[in-house]
Amino acid sequence: MLVDLFYHDFRLEKKWTARLLLVYLAALVTGVLLFTMAIGLSIDWLYWVPLLISLFVVLLTLLAGLWLRSRYFSLNRVKEKQTLEQRSAQLNTEISRRTAYLTQLKSEFETIHKNQALANDKRQAAYHDQVHQLDAQISKSREAEKNELVKALETLQTSYINAGMRSASLFDASIAGIGPKFKEKLLSAGIRTAADVSTARILNIPGFGEAKASAVDAWRAQILTRVHASRPTRLPENQEHEIRQKHNRLQRQLEEQKVAAKAAFEADLARIRLDADQREKTNQAAREKTQAELIPFKKNLIEVKHTLKEFAGVTIWNFLAYCMPLKQGKTTGAYMMGLIPLILALALGPVFQSVLALGSTASIIVVSIPTVTNTPTITPTFTGTVTPTTTGTSTLTLTPTNTLTPTITNTPTITFTPTLTATATWTNTPRPTRTHTRLPTATNAPSGGSGGDSGGPTAICNDGTYSYSQHRRGTCSHHGGVREWLRSVPP
Repeated sequence: MLVDLFYHDFRLEKKWTARLLLVYLAALVTGVLLFTMAIGLSIDWLYWVPLLISLFVVLLTLLAGLWLRSRYFSLNRVKEKQTLEQRSAQLNTEISRRTAYLTQLKSEFETIHKNQALANDKRQAAYHDQVHQLDAQISKSREAEKNELVKALETLQTSYINAGMRSASLFDASIAGIGPKFKEKLLSAGIRTAADVSTARILNIPGFGEAKASAVDAWRAQILTRVHASRPTRLPENQEHEIRQKHNRLQRQLEEQKVAAKAAFEADLARIRLDADQREKTNQAAREKTQAELIPFKKNLIEVKHTLKEFAGVTIWNFLAYCMPLKQGKTTGAYMMGLIPLILALALGPVFQSVLALGSTASIIVVSIPTVTNTPTITPTFTGTVTPTTTGTSTLTLTPTNTLTPTITNTPTITFTPTLTATATWTNTPRPTRTHTRLPTATNAPSGGSGGDSGGPTAICNDGTYSYSQHRRGTCSHHGGVREWLRSVPP
């Protein structure tokens, strides 16, 4: 059995649908008959009647459609379905919004990890740069300490050697070949100690040659060797302690800076990790909350969809099917077999009326187009040519030649006529032109001829031709009559 899905009595809708079908049928038959009559009888105003009928049917169809639509949406079952669909749409919207929010939270969670790794890498790079700079300063301080100790020792040794050389008196020295007399000369030259000895200075003293200068220089070398061997090998303890203490203070400061940098580095790492942990906890809490909110929404959506299945047949098309003027059959198939022709009639009725309206409109447009009437004007131009002929008997024979040159002039005339009638008007305007051309011709013809008198034409006809009749009776009888007599002829 065909189940009533709408819980509604369709008697009113069936009644008006049946009436609409009758109107369609009557309008279609009437329109086709009137259109055929207008074509067959050539009654122009009759084309307007099918057009008006078609427009009326189209308007009636629109009004009927709006009325049925309002009836459909006023049903309680339809309202319940709309409420469920709205609820389903709202639930889908909430689920989509929270799903999108979960996706956003997941993306933020991944971003937290990425930012934490980037912050750690950045802070670690800064820490390594700082430690590298401090280590370079410590190495530089140690190198400066070493250089200062070496330089201080060299200064001490140089002072010791210079003092030892200055303390070695030349006057008390025992030098082979250098007696008191030569010592006096050396003292007079300013050479008193081993530090003052110079080979060049000694050679400038009178009485000193290479041998004596070498002896004095050898003595100086012995003194230098003895003093160099006894020079101090390290700085005094107090001086070395002072130098080392100065550089140790700087190195301790740099080491303390390294410790402080490491502590700051570890603190920053801890802060970055703590901040990331807090963000992760907040993100995780938001995700858990959103997922908890999704559960009832999804549950309600499943219930709504399950309920909507009961309203699957509540559609505008089924409503229109129930509105058809048919009795419910025992089976759905039987009902549908009777329903299909009615639906086709309702669907094709406006189509046929639209086609009829287009045909009527086209016919009205065609009959309202102005008619173009061509009025050709025939203007004949006559040329009369007189040809004199000289015969061997000294007789001059004039042989006239008539040449008819018609000229057709088309003068279009626009005539507004409510009917399709082609009217052609021919206007003959003869314009005779006489041309006398004397062409002397030697002709062996007799002086008289059967075609006419030697005196030439006797009359001009209304169509422009010449007549050589020797009697008035019957002249130009086939050329519209006589227009002008050229000479007198007997009746």
